[in-house]
Amino acid sequence: MVDDVAAGEPERPLSNAYQNWYRFSRNPTAVIGAAIVILSILAAIFAPLITPYPEHAGSLVNFRARHLPPSAEYWFGTDNVGRDLFTRCIFGLRVSLLLALVVLAPPFRSARPSGSSPAISAAGPRSSSCASPTSRSRSRPW
Repeated sequence: MVDDVAAGEPERPLSNAYQNWYRFSRNPTAVIGAAIVILSILAAIFAPLITPYPEHAGSLVNFRARHLPPSAEYWFGTDNVGRDLFTRCIFGLRVSLLLALVVLAPPFRSARPSGSSPAISAAGPRSSSCASPTSRSRSRPW
């Protein structure tokens, strides 16, 4: 069997996506962070299925189970009206993730075209029109 490089064929360059995935997968902190984010999103999506008391996410009152410490039945304990705190935390992930999506989606959508427009313009990204007034004033020697 003849090696492709020995046969005179040029070596195929690696794609940017592959290079980025290679760098990301070799960084343990990034992998752990991505796992936490993915698990949080999955927990928020499947909250009614993984929580022991999904009815405690609403306005349930159970004064018999009031202020119970963490146990096998109530993993995080209960609050002052007897609701399971673990269930409320998992359902709270839904609100947090929805809020993050609502707050971050519009700026991301509007920032991409405006951020790339100086690079596309004829003057290029080093044009003085792209520099902020503060950076222009700090670059003056007087």
